[in-house]
Amino acid sequence: MKHAKQWLLSMLAKRDVRAALVAFGVLGAIVLYVYRADVVFYLSPKDSCFSEENVRVCMRDKAHYIAMSGDVIGAIRYTAEVVAPYNRNTAHLAMHMVGMQAYDQLGSRKAAMDTLPPEAPTYANYLTYEGFQHGLLMEYFKVERSRTPIDQLIHESCADHWVPTNPMTEDFSWTANMQCFHAVGHGLMYAYENKVSDVLPICSRLPYEWMRGRCAYGALMEKSYLYSVDYINSLKLPKQQEGDSMLSLCNGLTVFKTECSLFVGRSYLNTHRGDFAGAFAACAKLDVAENAFSCREQVASISITDSGTDFDTMHKRCATAGPFEEQCLLNVATAVKRGFAGKAAQKKDFCKTLQKELTKRCEAINVQH
Repeated sequence: MKHAKQWLLSMLAKRDVRAALVAFGVLGAIVLYVYRADVVFYLSPKDSCFSEENVRVCMRDKAHYIAMSGDVIGAIRYTAEVVAPYNRNTAHLAMHMVGMQAYDQLGSRKAAMDTLPPEAPTYANYLTYEGFQHGLLMEYFKVERSRTPIDQLIHESCADHWVPTNPMTEDFSWTANMQCFHAVGHGLMYAYENKVSDVLPICSRLPYEWMRGRCAYGALMEKSYLYSVDYINSLKLPKQQEGDSMLSLCNGLTVFKTECSLFVGRSYLNTHRGDFAGAFAACAKLDVAENAFSCREQVASISITDSGTDFDTMHKRCATAGPFEEQCLLNVATAVKRGFAGKAAQKKDFCKTLQKELTKRCEAINVQH
């Protein structure tokens, strides 16, 4: 909220807003919103956050402010059209905050979901919008669980996808919406003050294995966010209880070990920014070899691709994986093609940046995606 206020004050301090309005109005390239008689524009060819020291935090807080100002749809548009092309992970967390505000303002889970555009669950766009439902269920569960049994809230929220298997379907919108149980995990963590020991047993009560796995995945993802100093949506636990990653938690679990392992390297990077060698080393300490592989894959797909279109940086980060460098590069290539590095990077071919023999393997793998 502090950054949102700073952004607003800086905008109000610039008296060239009206002049900019005239210029952009001629081109029809700016959307204006008026709050409390102040002219504030937030969809423009050059977003004001690019002049800030921390562009990502500014964008996240700006999306939050727009939603808090009463324009949830405007906040969704800003996040999708301005933040997502710049950085997908920032857009994801911004959508968390917008989703929370949507429920606060509308008081209805369905009404809040209806603010999303129809293209939200499509293959081309679901990564941009999925964080919205996470934030929405976080606030919904927190508010409603004192009045309604939590199992009932989960069933009501994901009733359309209460099926015994996780079917492959030609309708990708169904597949995207199936991630409702991922959102349930985030919601449970927020409602139960980030107590994994309370949340995972609730996930375990879900009737089908695929539901239980997605629920645990969302809960443990939310846990990994607690390691970030920039994450302001959760009730932080004391640092001495956290360690420097989720390694000890994951090795100590008897259920959901696989889901937990996915966040060991990522949680490490949230407290050790830029230390990719340390993240890969943390993955290596997992007590199940297959889980160490999955942990490295997540570091590559989510954390290393965070550099967007900067493929040189991705190569340098993968070089810290040591004997697993090739695995890292191939994981990055797949993630870029799927859109994890953002839409701008998705239009480029990461495979072409690899050495000749690895390029062939890369292209063969990515034919499937």
